[in-house]
Amino acid sequence: MKQVVVAFRRIVNTPAFSAVVVLTLALGIGAVTAAFTLVESVLLRPLPYDSPDSLVRVLAFNRKEGQVEWLSWAEAIALHAESSSLQGVAVSTVFPATLRTDEGSERLERAFVSYNYFPLLGVEPVLGSLFLEGEERQVLVSRRLWLQRWSGSVDVLGRTLELDGELYTITGVLPETVYTHDLGSAPADLWLPSPIDRETANPHFRIFTVIARLSPGATLERVREELQALQRRLAVEAPDVYEGWDAHVDTLHASLVGKADQGLYLLLGAVCLILLIATVNLANLMTSRFLGRRREIATRLALGDSSTGILRDAAVEGGILAVGGCALGTLLAVGSLRLLPHLLPFTLPREAEVAADARMIATGLASAAIATVLFALLPALGVVKSDSATALRHAGRALSGDGGRARGFVVAAQVALSIPLLVGAGLLTQSLFLLSERHLGMQPDGLVNVRVSVPASLYPEANDRAQFFRRLLDTIRTLPGVKSAGATLQVPLVAHQADRTRFRFVEGPELAAADRPRALLQVVTEGYFETLGTRLVEGRLFDSRDDAGADAVMIISAELARRERAGRSPVGLHIETELTISPDEPNVRRVIGVVEDIPHFGPRFEAEPQIFVPHKQSPWPSMGIMMRTREPVESIVDRARKAVLELEKSALVGEVTTLREALDTTLGEPRFHSRLLLVFAAVATSLACLGIYGLLSFAVTARTRELGLRAALGASPASLVTLVVKSGLTVTLAGTAVGLALAIAGTRLVQTLLFGVSALDSKTFAAAALFLLAFALLTALLPARRAATLDPVDALRGRE
Repeated sequence: MKQVVVAFRRIVNTPAFSAVVVLTLALGIGAVTAAFTLVESVLLRPLPYDSPDSLVRVLAFNRKEGQVEWLSWAEAIALHAESSSLQGVAVSTVFPATLRTDEGSERLERAFVSYNYFPLLGVEPVLGSLFLEGEERQVLVSRRLWLQRWSGSVDVLGRTLELDGELYTITGVLPETVYTHDLGSAPADLWLPSPIDRETANPHFRIFTVIARLSPGATLERVREELQALQRRLAVEAPDVYEGWDAHVDTLHASLVGKADQGLYLLLGAVCLILLIATVNLANLMTSRFLGRRREIATRLALGDSSTGILRDAAVEGGILAVGGCALGTLLAVGSLRLLPHLLPFTLPREAEVAADARMIATGLASAAIATVLFALLPALGVVKSDSATALRHAGRALSGDGGRARGFVVAAQVALSIPLLVGAGLLTQSLFLLSERHLGMQPDGLVNVRVSVPASLYPEANDRAQFFRRLLDTIRTLPGVKSAGATLQVPLVAHQADRTRFRFVEGPELAAADRPRALLQVVTEGYFETLGTRLVEGRLFDSRDDAGADAVMIISAELARRERAGRSPVGLHIETELTISPDEPNVRRVIGVVEDIPHFGPRFEAEPQIFVPHKQSPWPSMGIMMRTREPVESIVDRARKAVLELEKSALVGEVTTLREALDTTLGEPRFHSRLLLVFAAVATSLACLGIYGLLSFAVTARTRELGLRAALGASPASLVTLVVKSGLTVTLAGTAVGLALAIAGTRLVQTLLFGVSALDSKTFAAAALFLLAFALLTALLPARRAATLDPVDALRGRE
């Protein structure tokens, strides 16, 4: 108890020093605690389901393209009926829906799941009941939507919702921790039942995700073999559909987390480095503090006090400071986690499960204990190990060797820890620049998308749907502020799903189904490419000639022409597709044009081959209306909504997005990682340079007599500056060499986050090293200038 009182009195008597230590530890421990909580909640914690380790997700794998996709209905049904490795199989698929309310329309994510989906997971509703078997006009809503739209009222049960013109009854509210486990793990606000024994009209549609529970003793590999056997059997019956496919099976946890682990581990590694650098800096301060108390320590040792007692006092003092930093840091971590949904420009997997708990407090205390050892005990140990007689003889005088080697090691460690952050920030910034500058085959600024749907019951005929959208676009083009307009089924950068079809050139060689390439299949209207600003490479665009009574035509992307025609013109040739948007459409169309590539899913993805068919020949009842304008989005959307409802009062006006916002969303995650590492790198570099400044300032003070003697013997100011700077750069170079090695070892953390740049890019490594060396040089010049201006007489007399 006495040691605690003495340590607390010493802390109170040095408020500035104590405040710096506590605040530094609070920032470091808070960052580490928050980052570890994210990693633990998202990556390490089991899913909130019954026996989550036995749950798996089953998808298909395209051997030719090396791409994971959904299952066909036949594959899902066969697994459900025949698999011996799975004791429960549930099916899901996700499609957006338009919810009509008294306030207007809203676009929401909707999941169709089999009746056994929630029982398989072991999920219970927070309100109401799960699906009633055999009743299809029922819907479960997410807790988020329940709180947002109905303020958590129990009266929500029994309410009727209008989704895409159809009425459904709310039977229950699901907890926030229920996920779709779709590709990309899309969240869902609405859950609708889908019988697992229903046949599907088109076997080419791959839109189903299977989740299942392993039978006792079954393995992922066994499930994979079973699906592959089913695919081989189906390929005998329908080779054009099932040849060339393999199985892809992963755990349900892996399906949900996806690639978020790289970013989260990168964050945790970065904040741990920052805490280490900050702790090393505090160790430097504590070394100076202990050296100031050297006479006291030497006297205690001479009077018979043990080294253990002195180390115990240091541990108590450091522990009090660390506990204070831990308490403040934990509060900062709790606050940052609450702000997380507003801080992140992207949705984090399992975000609803991230919360402060006992594990967070344990992480903070563990960080505080480690920090105490590093910044309090180790410096005290270094001082105590000095000979007591030597300490008494030199107490009160700063010698050049006192702590010099330890300080140099500390500063080199700071530099070494800074280099990986600088390299990582440089790589991610370069990658972000390449992403931002990538040409997207369109001009996103000024593009507004409004989703418009008409009820299929009111527009059952294809020609009626085509005529509605033709009249709508003609009206919208005349609205004030609208320069041009067109429509598409799946909006680039906005739609996270797309239909793909195998195809072949009719005039080319006959290909087996497994050898046929695939392309994204799009439906667009005339004026679409002109509105996007997409350049025509060859041929012509869609116009009034391409109606339902004309020859079936298509436009293809430049990537498709490059891959399949190798420089020869595809215009005038015919392409046969396996998939058509509607069952009664022709599957052979003539190519009338080639347009430049549009990376449909954003700049982080390669541009896939694309096929575009005219809406008049494939009239879909829901389209994204694209408008180019320079006026405010709100005014344009209001005019467009009014135009839609004047044409058809039952039409649904759903999501409204701008292509610039959509592009910013796709770049949100790489931009966040880049900026985060830049901030961390700036902090680390500043701390390292502060350490260099402290090291050299201490050296100049300690070597005042030596420097004065050199000046008296004729040494020039320039030579004194060189002497001081050289000692600083020696430490910096040693730390840089170690740091570059650490950066090379840690490149795997950023490899998957990069675009267009290698994780071992030599220019980035060199730039990081040169930047830190230049910064260190400028920092070293400050104490070197003081050494150059020393008065020899004052220095030799012991005065600076």
